[in-house]
Amino acid sequence: MFIIYSIVTTARANGLMPMRYLEWLLEELSNTPGAGDPAVLGRFMPWSPDVPESCRMTAAEAADPDPMSEPLVDIDPGALDEE
Repeated sequence: MFIIYSIVTTARANGLMPMRYLEWLLEELSNTPGAGDPAVLGRFMPWSPDVPESCRMTAAEAADPDPMSEPLVDIDPGALDEE
């Protein structure tokens, strides 16, 4: 769960629409040979210039994001406490 949250927040911090970025990321990674290689993974990072424009927020989206276009992340921190 924390991995997805990290990807979503990092995408948003880099001016990407998280849902579009996740869709692109999952599609491209599944079709990329050597996707486990750090040199190959660099092009999939949210700050990479290789991320398509369709994943990037417009000025209007950045100013007033549509909450329905983003994945929902609802974490109850208490549920993750180990006893």
